[in-house]
Amino acid sequence: MIKGVIFDWAGTTIDYGSQAPVTAFRKAFAAADIILTNAEIRQDMGIAKRDHIHKIFNQLEVQRNWQNRYGRLPLESDEFSVYQDFQELLAKSITEFTAFKPGLRSCLKYFRESEIQVGTTTGYTRETIEQILPHVAKHGYVPDAIVCPEDVNGHGRPAPDMIERNMALLKLSDPKTLIKVGDTIMDVAEGQAAGVTTVAVIEGSSLMGLSKIEFESSSEHQKESLRQNLREQFNAAGANYVINNLYELPMLIDVLDKQEVLTN
Repeated sequence: MIKGVIFDWAGTTIDYGSQAPVTAFRKAFAAADIILTNAEIRQDMGIAKRDHIHKIFNQLEVQRNWQNRYGRLPLESDEFSVYQDFQELLAKSITEFTAFKPGLRSCLKYFRESEIQVGTTTGYTRETIEQILPHVAKHGYVPDAIVCPEDVNGHGRPAPDMIERNMALLKLSDPKTLIKVGDTIMDVAEGQAAGVTTVAVIEGSSLMGLSKIEFESSSEHQKESLRQNLREQFNAAGANYVINNLYELPMLIDVLDKQEVLTN
């Protein structure tokens, strides 16, 4: 029986389309005269933000642009400088991106009624999460456990450490009683590494990369085409289940619980 759900944050429970980090990445690199594409930014979404900066700097096109601009390849000091700018930009704007994603309130009500605990993992720092918490708490979202990369010696996704720390905090020892819910390929990889059931969310995901207005203004044909494309990507990554939105999560948990009853 499912006893715990471990959520990601941006793109999964809040911040439709994971806009906050993307905007901060774009502005931080632009300040260094490097213009990033959406694909370059979102390629490694889900990992710790310091690691993400490093990954972006290692992309060939970014290195080429840096060489053209500065006459040399980027140094570690350049990465650190951009990371500091990123954190400052994120701190200034993060509270603008705390709106709940559709279906989260329904999930929270279901979890309370079903006595399911809620844990979270994230690529954000503890400082960033502390900024977010008051804004989500006043609307009823108070996770039972919150784990950031620095809480596990920097071992962020796709390592299993953050999920394992959640399990310890929630006092749940059997991975089969937990599901990991996220919106990136890295979320799926994290769940796989920890041996828990993985659930990927399509709409409002970082992988989809659209704002709520952009998605809702699309035609039904366009929406279904996007859903199908992302469903295939998540399935190829090994997600156990793929759902369109959080409204479908309680129904999925009911199905999983019934399967467990029949099995036993």
